[in-house]
Amino acid sequence: MNQTKPATETFETYRPRLLRSAYRMTGSHADAEDLVQETWLRWHGREAAQPEHAGAWLSRVLVNLCLDYLKSAAKKREQYPGPWLPEPVVAASEGTEAERNHALDYGMLVLWDQLNPMERAVLILRESFDYAFRDIAEQLDIKEAHARQIARRARQRLQTDSQGKPAGPGRHRAILNQFLNACQSGDLQALLALFHQDITLTADGGGKVVSALRPIYGADRVSRFLIGIFGKIQGPIAVKPLWANGQAALLIEADDHSPTLVMLACDDQGVRRCFLLRNPDKLARLARIAHKDS
Repeated sequence: MNQTKPATETFETYRPRLLRSAYRMTGSHADAEDLVQETWLRWHGREAAQPEHAGAWLSRVLVNLCLDYLKSAAKKREQYPGPWLPEPVVAASEGTEAERNHALDYGMLVLWDQLNPMERAVLILRESFDYAFRDIAEQLDIKEAHARQIARRARQRLQTDSQGKPAGPGRHRAILNQFLNACQSGDLQALLALFHQDITLTADGGGKVVSALRPIYGADRVSRFLIGIFGKIQGPIAVKPLWANGQAALLIEADDHSPTLVMLACDDQGVRRCFLLRNPDKLARLARIAHKDS
């Protein structure tokens, strides 16, 4: 059965919100696109589209698909070597201010990944689709009071330990450049000056390249670790500026080392978290974007 034009247009008005929601829940933009496409196929196959109820119908289908995805992904995660980092949405250019403001901060995406599936579902339905708690409870087959408790707990877990204001785009780029210069020159004091004392470094090699198998905590340990790995690089390195989830990032390549995407979570007091994405499967698409204009 062919879908009516108004129903198709209605779906397209919801597509960006569905995609953002699926990305928050899964941490994979490619898988989020697949889940939104599956939602579209189910919408398209309905006997009678009801655009006035589209938001409720589409959000219900998408969240259920995401919950099924997370249940399957959990089994694979148990076998994943070392930390698992979400796949960033990468662009070769900065984009508009509106696009940057609309992007999901990568550090926040990592925090979302620490929520359990039910916490993610409750927050998505509440914050992205403006569900009442009684409707959330009905969809997820839980009590309304429990839905409220889950939302409160999830919001608390998403709160960062930062006491400062988020670094603006210019400040973020400046910190990233100072970070790179200090790592390349082996300047321990310069790195320490950039970092919060309780900074965390997380690296994801997927078991396919050499990478730290556990997060590294503390400014001194993180600084020495970074200087150590940069010191092992022989010969020149190629540094490609990118934009990851609306923030400046660096793709670092060297002949004798696997590529690394460096992302920093910064505020006006310095770097709170450092993410090193090294899994070649996750970097494949990113590398194509980085070199498409080369």
